[in-house]
Amino acid sequence: MIAQIGIGTLGLSGKYQNLSPDNAKKIIKSIEGANFEIIDSATVYAEGGNSIDNLFSENEVFKDKSVYFKIGADNLTGNVDSLINEFNVAYAHYGKMLKCVMLHRTDEKLAKIHKVFFQFMRENHANILLGISTHSDSVLDFYSELNIDLVQAPLNLIDYLGNINIFLKAKRFGLITQARSCLASGLLSGRYAKEDLNNFHDSIRGRYKEDLDKIRTYNKRIESVDRVMDFYKIVCKKYNLNISMSNFAYSIIANLECVDHIIVGGTTLEQVYDNISLKEMPVDLMSDILKEYVYDWQGTAL
Repeated sequence: MIAQIGIGTLGLSGKYQNLSPDNAKKIIKSIEGANFEIIDSATVYAEGGNSIDNLFSENEVFKDKSVYFKIGADNLTGNVDSLINEFNVAYAHYGKMLKCVMLHRTDEKLAKIHKVFFQFMRENHANILLGISTHSDSVLDFYSELNIDLVQAPLNLIDYLGNINIFLKAKRFGLITQARSCLASGLLSGRYAKEDLNNFHDSIRGRYKEDLDKIRTYNKRIESVDRVMDFYKIVCKKYNLNISMSNFAYSIIANLECVDHIIVGGTTLEQVYDNISLKEMPVDLMSDILKEYVYDWQGTAL
């Protein structure tokens, strides 16, 4: 069964790459009847300047959608008053649409401070789900004790083996799982030929350009794209699939049993519509893909 689909608003915000407010409005207007249930947003996305939260919250058509909102991206100390203020701003925008609040920055030390915020939420907004957005499965040991409901994490065909354990562990804890960054910051969008990859620029993660370890990781991911493209062509030929590279990358993640929600995005109407039209794949096909291709292709023994 395919995961519940959510629209990620980072690409529409203008923060990731230039997108005018008028174009953002046109895209949002055009997806009013599209097949998705979740709107994924964050305080930090407002830096893009496109007032995404207003565009969704002020449109009556989206009133039945569920907003999953991330806070605390710039809160390095876990200051509880600051987190409460961020939540209050989001709640003022969305009201009853706000179904889940996630903490954007998590670690063992912050978990002790975040406990106070979670207590505030349970006492004052018991109907709102609580979660974390993370890159690490180790933090689940600390946050699961705080009775969170949901974990959001990146999962894509480049980082699959590195991040799948977050989802498997979260399900063992009985948590809702939400996959994001399924196109690896656009590397799996299908827009980049091999000769273009050296010119690829991730504007969000460009802030790490002075960090040598992150440069090595980034370069390794770029080198992996060519292998994913070959993987995509092999699977499409074998199973007679007629779908785009980005839809393929999203659909595989959306069909995983350990993924409950998948966040899709885009910066053009064509991208958003293609990415939102995910395919439900037969169980045996998914098993074949994951066992025969992904593990072997990423160089890990079954």
